[in-house]
Amino acid sequence: MFELTKRANARLLRINHLCGEAVALADATVGRISALRRLLNNSPPDASSIEFEISRLQGSLSDHKMHSDSLQQLIAQLNAWQQTLKFPVIDAAPVKVRLGTGESVLSKLSDIRRHIAELAFELKTAQRAAPTVEEQKAAADAWLANLPTHSRPRIKAHKHDFFSMEFSDPTSHTVRLPIASVLYWMDPEAFRARIHTEIEALPKPALVLSAEKQAERIAELRALLLHAEREEAALIEYAESEGQRIVFRPFISALALLGLAIKQNGQRAAA
Repeated sequence: MFELTKRANARLLRINHLCGEAVALADATVGRISALRRLLNNSPPDASSIEFEISRLQGSLSDHKMHSDSLQQLIAQLNAWQQTLKFPVIDAAPVKVRLGTGESVLSKLSDIRRHIAELAFELKTAQRAAPTVEEQKAAADAWLANLPTHSRPRIKAHKHDFFSMEFSDPTSHTVRLPIASVLYWMDPEAFRARIHTEIEALPKPALVLSAEKQAERIAELRALLLHAEREEAALIEYAESEGQRIVFRPFISALALLGLAIKQNGQRAAA
């Protein structure tokens, strides 16, 4: 397990501190509601005011619990990520928050999260992309090459008026060879050509990418997604400095949240 940077550890400590405050606030609100309900048992003259305050606190309690629950989930996610960290990390370049004219933190955050959702969908689409027809045929050829090589039939004709034949693989625990081995033994080229024909007749998938193009597209989308999540984390931090409390999105990137980047050979941390 690799260690976090000092800056990342400071951010993690701050998130833990925020979580402690959020849990304490939720607990205090529950305690205050319980105390007010006990007052109502004595039929006080200002009962209507107390009931109004209880209603107001119950509305706040829902937000407090949502905030504390999201922070506890986030801390658990970060701890699990840190335990499985397999690469050295360095501090990433900080992201500066820039708001346009008339643009609020919440509106910009909404736009970024919408963009993140779009990128995540594109990433899943790219990961599910089908291989090209040429790659499918190459995979079929490799599969044929891995069929049992001892495919010749065992013929028994040592008696008059008797004949039997079976295909079996002496290297295998199974008695009979798969039908594909038999067909490949009969006419390898015809069997290969028929498989290629069947591949060409398959329904055309929505997205086809070669292995190389798929890897490039996935890497590109992951980079764009991480950049967008860095902007999201910077906006949340900025909002908190302005007194706005924003619930973290589930499964936000740990690299983005802690301001980290995977260290490449010879790379130094950003200032």
